[in-house]
Amino acid sequence: AKKVPYLTKTHKRARLAWARICKAYTLRIWRKKIWSDECYVYFILICTTIYMDYS
Repeated sequence: AKKVPYLTKTHKRARLAWARICKAYTLRIWRKKIWSDECYVYFILICTTIYMDYS
């Protein structure tokens, strides 16, 4: 499985700042955002990343 580094204090502060900004977003704003189709799948002690291809 891919090793993921722990979050640093800088990363935590940046995430918190982003969350505070996004807290005020309306549904209309969220609909304009683009999301990745990457997700983590946990299946009996196996963790992997799956990429969805809709083509």
